[in-house]
Amino acid sequence: MKTGWKIILLVVSVAVGLYLLFTGVYYATYGAVGFCNRCHIIEPYVASWEEQPHSGVNCMFCHEMRGFVGKLESQARGINNMYKYVTGQYSAPIEARVFEQNCFSCHVGDYRQFPQAAKLIRGDKKHYEIIQENRSCLECHRDVGHGLNLLITPDFSGIR
Repeated sequence: MKTGWKIILLVVSVAVGLYLLFTGVYYATYGAVGFCNRCHIIEPYVASWEEQPHSGVNCMFCHEMRGFVGKLESQARGINNMYKYVTGQYSAPIEARVFEQNCFSCHVGDYRQFPQAAKLIRGDKKHYEIIQENRSCLECHRDVGHGLNLLITPDFSGIR
């Protein structure tokens, strides 16, 4: 094998190794409150979340679309947020998305990680009608994750 190819193979191998190491560490901590709360901008969001019924639920369980594409999209948003933070381009309130299909993981069916989660009962006609009408869980339950009308002050100093 020529020296040029050996160097290319070495560089690619090191890059793949570093990528695997980084992603392994990243996924071990990713979405945990400690990971999300490293950025002081979201401290008020975390403080309000700690007071709510969903305080035991990983951040990304609500704020990330399921699957590989969801992880990629979430990582892209995270990189964008980090860029905005470093360059001072953050604006309030911080936009957060909740993927309500994730609500069904705990509240319909049997999700073993959160057995205490309130379940929709088969006879609960009102909730099932709302679901069939393609309406959002957040129309009525917007405050369950972080508290009613959570809005961070423009200077990120607290909740107003």
